[in-house]
Amino acid sequence: MMSTMSTMSTPWFKIKKSILLPALERANGVIETRNTVPILGNIKIVTEKDSVILTATDLDIQISEKVYMISGGDKDDGLTLPFAQLFAFVRRLPDSSDILFDINPQNAAVKVSSGRAHLTLGSLPVSDYPVFSQKTMRTTLTAKAATLLSCLQRAAVAISNEETRYYLNGVFMHLVEGDLVMVSTDGHKLARVRLNEDQFEIDQRVETDGNGEASAQGIGLNIVPTKTVKMLMKALAKNDQNVSIDFSESHIRMSYSEHDGAFEIVSKLIDGTFPDYARVIPQPAPSDGVV
Repeated sequence: MMSTMSTMSTPWFKIKKSILLPALERANGVIETRNTVPILGNIKIVTEKDSVILTATDLDIQISEKVYMISGGDKDDGLTLPFAQLFAFVRRLPDSSDILFDINPQNAAVKVSSGRAHLTLGSLPVSDYPVFSQKTMRTTLTAKAATLLSCLQRAAVAISNEETRYYLNGVFMHLVEGDLVMVSTDGHKLARVRLNEDQFEIDQRVETDGNGEASAQGIGLNIVPTKTVKMLMKALAKNDQNVSIDFSESHIRMSYSEHDGAFEIVSKLIDGTFPDYARVIPQPAPSDGVV
């Protein structure tokens, strides 16, 4: 017979479905259904005062979202839970549900319940969960979310799905005469969007090398992967304020705060050279003709 102590759970936190589900839906865009590394199928959950921080990654993209809970304990180290089971359970609950998370201290199992519905999940320790190391971001681009969304939507229409030419599997972002230019091509068609410099602000932190020469890194040579572009567009579509996008030599990061929490996405950039697309764009004729 199982002892009462072994089945006793302690309250972890309580949160509204209307708050938790949108965060899980965004995480669903990152977490792959099939993983060779089992913990990548989990979502990391950490509580911090009056909020819950959810983190998901596929090793190329990491999103972290801070949402507010109804009640809960102080800051903790958190746990990782199987994402697919948790997402399916929360999605089936009535929209007005309050969801309670309890932890069994004996085996770190987590009971998720709302009314008569309940689910028990095994957990894996946070110490095993991969996280992106902090990168030095050298360029910050700030613009209205709607403006960036419109540019990405138009620029992404020609992205290639051909894996052998991986450097075409995204949107190339760079500066041309002070303007921000976004380009994609699949070798047959090309999309180019140009954002005038008066529609955004840019802060480039120029560093020097050991010889005192300027080191130009940042927004000059950035190919943003297709999956990241889609995640950025989803996030921008639900935002009506200015947002900042940071660039390093190898990563891109977008973050913003809202009245009901905060959101951050960090992604690797494609390590490759985008082709010289300008050569295939017809140039104006040097002279005019009258017929």
